[in-house]
Amino acid sequence: MRNKIPNYHFGKCLKYLYSINEIDTSKRGWADSVASSLFDTGILAYHSANDVKNIDARTKQKYSVKKSLQNHLAKNSAEEISVQWLSVYCNYFDCSADYLMGYIEKPTYALTDINEKTGLSVEAITALELLKSDTENIHLFHNIELETLDFVLKSIRKKQILQKNGIGFTESIFHFIGLYLCSGEIVKERSDSIRYRYDDKHFGFFKVGDTIDNHIVQNIYANYNDTKININDLEKLSVLNVNNNQHYVLNISRLFKAHAFDGIQEKLIELSDEWKKESHKD
Repeated sequence: MRNKIPNYHFGKCLKYLYSINEIDTSKRGWADSVASSLFDTGILAYHSANDVKNIDARTKQKYSVKKSLQNHLAKNSAEEISVQWLSVYCNYFDCSADYLMGYIEKPTYALTDINEKTGLSVEAITALELLKSDTENIHLFHNIELETLDFVLKSIRKKQILQKNGIGFTESIFHFIGLYLCSGEIVKERSDSIRYRYDDKHFGFFKVGDTIDNHIVQNIYANYNDTKININDLEKLSVLNVNNNQHYVLNISRLFKAHAFDGIQEKLIELSDEWKKESHKD
């Protein structure tokens, strides 16, 4: 007997399929639109030829389909709907029945295999497929996006080989782009302990939770002299220019963003040099 994936839920599978096809099931009228599309594309057919010309008959059938579409989102398993409806969904979303029944993680076996190998999302894989199809269909110019991505990944692979340790991480341009994108979420680590020296050879140490003078330490406060910035201010850093004795307060998020941007520029220069070398080989 085949095992289903953990936390399988038929309704959630459907919602995911709707979402990657830009259909928002939280908005009013989504089911009416899908019902119409099912009939318009021929995936569903009206009961008889007369129904095609009968507005009332068409409206009733579409309403019935609409209610089914809505109800299916609450179903726990594909076994709770008919085989006909399973076929309808497979045709409409171009997905595998095994996905809807909970046997594979992604909508198709190809997407599941690529996801397992690369970790890329369905949306990312689909984007790559579309980039490739553009290259095949349009012969007047090169697909610079696909060519660039291929070049960057080949550059990363060269560095991975040179590392000779089996580790894939290389601090590539993607690494610094990721740092840049998440820079708004970066804060300083909070200090929860103090180490101090009380003579030339001995040090003392206390941390949050310790008892000093019969008081329990709850937080650590240590202010910079001139800026009065607390060392535990997670978003600010006090610095000193030793040349003119001027004090400045830096924003950690902006500082990190600048660091990431410098990394992106540095990697772009490296890639540009590699590109020139590759071009000269040809």
